[in-house]
Amino acid sequence: MQRSELSKPNEHIVVKKNWFRHLIYHRQSVHDDLSDGFAQLFSDPDVAIQSGELIKAGDKTTLAKVTINNTQLVIKRYNIINHWHAMLTAVKVSRAHRCWVYAHVLEELGLDTAGPVAMMEYRFGPIKKTSYFVMRYRQGNPGRNELAHASPEQIDHCMEALSADLQVLHQNKITHGDLKATNYLWHDDHWVWLDLDATRQHSLLRTFTIAWFRDMHRLLRNWDNFPHIKTSACEHIPWLKNLKSDT
Repeated sequence: MQRSELSKPNEHIVVKKNWFRHLIYHRQSVHDDLSDGFAQLFSDPDVAIQSGELIKAGDKTTLAKVTINNTQLVIKRYNIINHWHAMLTAVKVSRAHRCWVYAHVLEELGLDTAGPVAMMEYRFGPIKKTSYFVMRYRQGNPGRNELAHASPEQIDHCMEALSADLQVLHQNKITHGDLKATNYLWHDDHWVWLDLDATRQHSLLRTFTIAWFRDMHRLLRNWDNFPHIKTSACEHIPWLKNLKSDT
């Protein structure tokens, strides 16, 4: 599926858009798993967040786990921080919409991520306000926790898998934008990629190169207090080798 098709109605995707709201969801997910609960969820997603299990309550984002028809979901709300942030949000592609798009992009490239179910934006015409991304709940151990207590052999194995995933991103000129070690989970012998709201696919080699090495610097900083993990990372992830002396 082309990226442009992810925001258009088709046999797989439903789009409901008016002056005040923009909603996109997967037809199969809604009818097979969510049924009537979907209407309740999106009639007032804030009520669903308040009644769910709160995962994170930050200034920028709020996350809650909810269960609808025995399906576990996570709702991520992108909050408006202040008046200046509201003006920037109004004219940019929403972070929820970016998550929706790149979750599909990564899946098509063979990388695992929390399955996208829906995204919604509150609007006033073209002016965007608060947005929401709904994904399937994924179990797994965050990268920091998984590697901090792993054996040397398991660390090497995890880094080899991470390097393979990064190779896919590099080949497609995609940067994640926030490679802190809580944004990828180790599950069933592979990585699950999360928090895609800063992810980009670059058309220019120069901008990609700058953003890529910013990603690599952020990745390596995860292991500043774990020299044995940093050593394994530099051995298995080729773009880190030249950064080792800088961190």
